[in-house]
Amino acid sequence: MTVRETSLQAYHTIKENGLLSQRRWEVYELLVKHGPGTASELHQNVQRGSAAVVGANIRARLHELKEAGVSAEIGERPCTVTGYMAIVWDVVDRLPKEVKPRKGRSCRECSRVKAGAVNSMRTAYTLIEEAFSPLAKASLLAAINELENG
Repeated sequence: MTVRETSLQAYHTIKENGLLSQRRWEVYELLVKHGPGTASELHQNVQRGSAAVVGANIRARLHELKEAGVSAEIGERPCTVTGYMAIVWDVVDRLPKEVKPRKGRSCRECSRVKAGAVNSMRTAYTLIEEAFSPLAKASLLAAINELENG
């Protein structure tokens, strides 16, 4: 069997068992169907409507798939879309390993939610500053600090 054939076996196992998150799966499937290729080439296939992937965050998912052990950088060549030298990606014949979230990094939506929560807590602190005991105020202030810094 060739590497691509064993990669297809891994693809079917991953698909049948739901071993990747939805967004990672969409990019993985795109790479299986249209790879090997550069991120821009894969994105071009998305724009043609040949895959369910939405948005231009393919590069991030490719790196996550590499971290999970199911894709690899197989070289560099001029990209057929941009004309620039680019990394060429392909699937490998392994099942995914668990990828731990990177500490200290968050998506824009998470950052917005966190900022909204901090603002709400600050407002609550201001409104109840005089109505509650010093212990309750200290608790709320500690929660605000933990949310901001944690």
